[in-house]
Amino acid sequence: MNRFRGFTLVELLATIAIVGLLIALVLPAVQSARESARRTHCGNNLRQIGIAMHAYASANADRLPPGSPIKTGLTEVYHGFFSHLLPFIEQQAISAQCRLDQPNPQLVFDPPRFTPIPTYVCPSWPDPIVYAASTGAFHVGAITTYQGCNGAVVAGNTLSLPSTDHGDLPNNGLIRQGEAATLAAATLAASTATASVRDGLSNTFAVLEFVQRNRISNPNSVFDWSGLPGNVRAWMSSGNVGMRTPYTSKVCRFAPNQAVNRDVDCGFNHLPFGSYHPGGVQALMGDGAVTFVDDFIDLSAYQAMATRR
Repeated sequence: MNRFRGFTLVELLATIAIVGLLIALVLPAVQSARESARRTHCGNNLRQIGIAMHAYASANADRLPPGSPIKTGLTEVYHGFFSHLLPFIEQQAISAQCRLDQPNPQLVFDPPRFTPIPTYVCPSWPDPIVYAASTGAFHVGAITTYQGCNGAVVAGNTLSLPSTDHGDLPNNGLIRQGEAATLAAATLAASTATASVRDGLSNTFAVLEFVQRNRISNPNSVFDWSGLPGNVRAWMSSGNVGMRTPYTSKVCRFAPNQAVNRDVDCGFNHLPFGSYHPGGVQALMGDGAVTFVDDFIDLSAYQAMATRR
């Protein structure tokens, strides 16, 4: 009579241990490959933004898209950087619905505000990309995980705008805030002529990743910036009425991904650029190239790359 021998308990446990070991060895490689793909995708997003930025400049007397135009007296804010890019990233239908002549887009709750723009969101962002309810209107809408570079605080800068309470704007970067009495004049004031970039477009940051939220809750703040989506804003919002707080650009005060808490370490305008990519942040240069900026970059060099002069 034939006898069939099965696995012993020891053999079964050994097999499970070997399979578990193999999975443990393979899983980091799989995760690394996925992150590599997400980082490549993110870089492609920035390249599309760069192409759109220069297409806009070609159509507008070699001036880059306006960062955050605002009416003199801070009574009205107009559509900014990400709204003006839409026709150049094949989003003409959404652009037509935005009504660029309409002031205070951060207070308008039309359908475009809730329309995700894939080019504006890094695929490594782990949380929702559309927010329908919040404690404040500034959190509502489809977000962007990218911000223009407003520059850096350096000695002798004559372009600086004092902030109401969120940190001065040096305005010496490529994406800036501008103020004037009319929509057309404010849009012009908020745009940068490519000829004015003395350092060269290839040496100057244009757009970097931005995903900042407070690491801890601040009981002394009116709002909890540690909750979602943190200090990330809707792409259609360009700024806040009554304040010099652009929602389209940030100042290079801290190194990338530095852990800071808003209203404790700095104001909104000076929050650090950052990403969910290990070790640094991706940056679009003024000439359209994309580079990876290490978290441990020399701060003076980093700030020098943020300024166009």
